[in-house]
Amino acid sequence: NGQLNELRQTDLGVKQYTWIGMEDGRERDSHLANNNRVFSWDDPPSDTGNPGEDINCRCYGEPVLEDLFDQKDDQ
Repeated sequence: NGQLNELRQTDLGVKQYTWIGMEDGRERDSHLANNNRVFSWDDPPSDTGNPGEDINCRCYGEPVLEDLFDQKDDQ
């Protein structure tokens, strides 16, 4: 699911995401540390990978849409 999310976003031109976690008792400490931080799809956190890559990860990447607006302004 995480890879599908990444593919959809990058196909649209989204380069960055905000890490969103479940913030419950089952979430890994390393994923909690990433929560609400911005990462690039092509440069994920080294200890976790992109959201959804770790086994049983329920986190997801919320697209940073400013990337799309910046590209539109440049045209």
